[in-house]
This record gives sequence, C-alpha cells and structure tokens, in this order.
Amino acid sequence: MLLEILGAALESKRHVAYVGIDPTAGSLHIGHLIPLMCLLHFKLRGHGAIPLLGGATGRVGDPSGRLTERQLAD
Repeated sequence: MLLEILGAALESKRHVAYVGIDPTAGSLHIGHLIPLMCLLHFKLRGHGAIPLLGGATGRVGDPSGRLTERQLAD
C-alpha cells in the first residue's frame, strides 16, 4: 500500500531532493554512499537532485543540540 502511494506521488510531478555532506568530516566514507546513490537514482528518473558539499552545510545548524559551532575541516 505504501509503495503504491509513494510511486503515485513520484510519478505525478517532478520533485527535488538534496543530500548534505558534513564539511567537518575528514573525507567521504561508505556511510555517504547510500544517500548519494539514492540521489543519483532520483536524478536518473527525471527528478531534481542537489548534492550539498562544503561549508554551507555546516552552518545550517547542529541537530545534536550543541550550543557551540563546529570547526570546519581544512
């Protein structure tokens, strides 16, 4: 049932998805692969895809509740 609803919603119009990568990480790792592959499949099926890599994703906010700003990686 859920798959039919999701399929109908995706086929009804063009959608846009994004994936943001944390700039404080030292490098990309295997944990980034699944979201990026999903973004690729989304794009291959005619939807919009926005990969966000870099400093802007670190300035959006920290969902962990910390009050200090994260240090950007060099």
